[in-house]
Amino acid sequence: MIDTFAGGVVPSGVSAQNVAFGIITGITRDPKGNLVFCDSSTNVIRRINADGTIQTIAGMGIPGYGGDGQPAVNALLNVPGFPAYDSKGNLYFADNRNFRIRRIDSSGIITTVAGTGIQGTLGADGPPTQAQIAYVAGLAIDQPGNVYFAEQSYSVNGQGNPSEVRRITPSGQIEMYAGCATCPQEVDNVPATQSALTFVTALASDQAGNIYISDGSHLFRVSSDGVIHHFAGFGVASTTSTGNGGPALSAPPSDFIGLAADSAGNVYTEEESATLGGNGGFVIRRIGTDGIVNVVAGTFTGGSDADGPALQTFFATNYGAGLIADSSGTVTFAEGYRIRQVTTKSTIQTLAPAHPQSAPDGTAALDAWFNSPISIAFNRAGELYIGQACIIQKIDSHGILATVAGTGECSAGTRPSGPALTTELTNVNSLVVDSNDGVYFADTGGVVYLVSKPVISEVADLSSGQLGVFPKLAIDSQDRVYFASSFGLLYRLTSGSPPKDFTSIVGGGAQGIAVDAADNVYVCCRNGAFERYTQDLILSFIYVSDVGGTGYGMAIDSSSNIWQGDKSGPYPGLFKGDVAFGNGCCFYGDGGYAESAYISPSALAFAPNGDLYVLDADAGRVRRIHGSPPSVPPAISSGGIVNAASLAGGTIAPGELITIFGSNFGPAALDVAAPQNNLLPGALSNVRVYFGGYPGRLTARTGNQINVFVPYEIASETSVQVFVDVDGVTSAPVTVPIAPSAFGLSTADASGTGQGAIFNQDGSYNSRSNPAARGSIVTLFGTGEGVTTPALPDGALVISTPYSTTQAPVTVKFGDQTAAIQYAGAAPSLPTGVFQIDATVPAGVTPGDVPITVSVGGIATTRTVTVSVQ
Repeated sequence: MIDTFAGGVVPSGVSAQNVAFGIITGITRDPKGNLVFCDSSTNVIRRINADGTIQTIAGMGIPGYGGDGQPAVNALLNVPGFPAYDSKGNLYFADNRNFRIRRIDSSGIITTVAGTGIQGTLGADGPPTQAQIAYVAGLAIDQPGNVYFAEQSYSVNGQGNPSEVRRITPSGQIEMYAGCATCPQEVDNVPATQSALTFVTALASDQAGNIYISDGSHLFRVSSDGVIHHFAGFGVASTTSTGNGGPALSAPPSDFIGLAADSAGNVYTEEESATLGGNGGFVIRRIGTDGIVNVVAGTFTGGSDADGPALQTFFATNYGAGLIADSSGTVTFAEGYRIRQVTTKSTIQTLAPAHPQSAPDGTAALDAWFNSPISIAFNRAGELYIGQACIIQKIDSHGILATVAGTGECSAGTRPSGPALTTELTNVNSLVVDSNDGVYFADTGGVVYLVSKPVISEVADLSSGQLGVFPKLAIDSQDRVYFASSFGLLYRLTSGSPPKDFTSIVGGGAQGIAVDAADNVYVCCRNGAFERYTQDLILSFIYVSDVGGTGYGMAIDSSSNIWQGDKSGPYPGLFKGDVAFGNGCCFYGDGGYAESAYISPSALAFAPNGDLYVLDADAGRVRRIHGSPPSVPPAISSGGIVNAASLAGGTIAPGELITIFGSNFGPAALDVAAPQNNLLPGALSNVRVYFGGYPGRLTARTGNQINVFVPYEIASETSVQVFVDVDGVTSAPVTVPIAPSAFGLSTADASGTGQGAIFNQDGSYNSRSNPAARGSIVTLFGTGEGVTTPALPDGALVISTPYSTTQAPVTVKFGDQTAAIQYAGAAPSLPTGVFQIDATVPAGVTPGDVPITVSVGGIATTRTVTVSVQ
């Protein structure tokens, strides 16, 4: 089972200069002039406020989809990009891996405005929310409020599909705007829907109603009458000239990766240098209203990327997209993980971040954030050390963050030496901890240092000839430190105070190194094999059919199984069948099985108790994978599967919250589920419940009781086998009949009978001392209503409208009188499967404790539940 141990928090309210940004996929300004940008790495949209602080305005930092109709900060996004405001202050953006266009209104509420969640391009000329959306490469909004978005249609069955631009009109229709899948070529001066578009990479709009489109090599302008025109990059291809200083139309084709237009009519482009060679990077060019193109920032000849003269500053490859311009000539753009600006004085100014920092000392592990974490290691006491960009921190035994070495600022070429907490470090590429809590770390160039009592000193310089770059460290039980380099070095550092010399073991590249309990050293992966060295440095080879060799981390468990990180997750026990953790697909996975989770590992380490810790690079988290199966299997009691509200047994219904009574259901203490991704987890304390092949979503668990939602997937079955899984050890299955509904009402004392758990119309709790008036509305709760529509995932919190209702009719009787039902559907903010009924107390009801009967699809409740009526 997997959960988050530390990190992953997206901080708000701190200086934007001190927060590490992820990959920026689009920037804009809000109506107040504040910078707003999409951070696709952490799946949030952020704003830099006027006081310089950072604030998350959308997303929870976990990939997913949900939250429509609710505040955007509580929503789930999946690779957001290309933010743009309309004239009313609504923010539109592409939610790319959800294949939707979404909007955040001026009050902060998020809704989906286009897309079904299915990747595709079907559904033009109809309601936007019924249309498919492909991968969006750009988004722009014109003055009337049309939302334009460019889609990249990747190959199907080996056949490439042209890109297209569609728009969402203010009247709420989606329609084709530019591009033609059946047209043979890009054509000038025709309706935009009659010209092919090869591969759209950017969009922009100006105040005159023109839309600018880049197909990667050329720029087009679609005028307000819908006619497409060649605009830039239609000259003869050249490897020596960009056409700078001449007409943009006749300039050579270029790699246009970004577009913007200012209010004066100038168009700005970001262009990469693939056609010119050189040192890579990109430049920013301006196409004036006279059609002449000029570079305003950047150079293709390499050099410094520090702030300075705009035409002498080198910009690295732009990972995402982000370019905006104002009428003063100021151009703001994203470069990798930071936001920069071309000022009116033709200089470059970095707006943020200037000095990224990790969370401060004293922060709880689950409230922390890290700055480019790259390595982890444990000490003998089980405290976790985290190597980051120029700082080493640890999570102590109380779960609190503390700095071990470094200030958070990076050393400017000076090797660290001296007091650990006031000395600047270089990047901490790898680290290990000895038996005295001395911390050895190696920088990316191959210099090894020791932090001890607490002073930094140099141990070994293995940087000669650049052969020691990107090193990995390991340590054995005798505190001998091993050094492996991706460029062919493997050394054991001998003893000393600190050790100064080292012994070469063997040449050859190494992507990972680890030591087992017997002090054997394993190195990955030269010539398709692991090299294993005994304490006497005797070499043997372990050949495995699927050695990753990817350098994403490596660890050895207590049974000498090798666990190796891969881009899809860690590979455990390569000698046991190459089972991969992490499907790299669709969800984050905390609270569930590790093999079903999304993991991006960069380092692995086993804790002294045998749990595996993974540095999840994409999420900025340290995640923990539990183990230790029980010695006694769990058992379900006879008749122990009942409705969680009424405690009635016999049958179960799809979506019903049930209670399972039994024994050996994990630890004795109570565990209550905390939602992840707006979903209840599939496990608590390594306990799962299966209904046939489908897992249930748990709400609470003790050693002898589990509350779990029945999965909706069983709706087509007549019976199902239910069994409990504790760390892979399963109970004997119990066969339970399935009914369309098996509704039970919640009661005040959780006994299943007597006074109901009911609210009066004023929101107060119904009781004999607080009865409901006849003719008033009371609210009932229960579970077991069966299949509902619109369907929600199992265990999902009901946070989006419209709320789900039953497919079968619902009736309520107070005594023998039928009540008028005001609402019968999913209970808002609670998990799907919890049902709410708002019913009017009939005027003819006799005062007192009145029995209530609820029928769903003609199947009535069987336990006596009462409401107090005055």
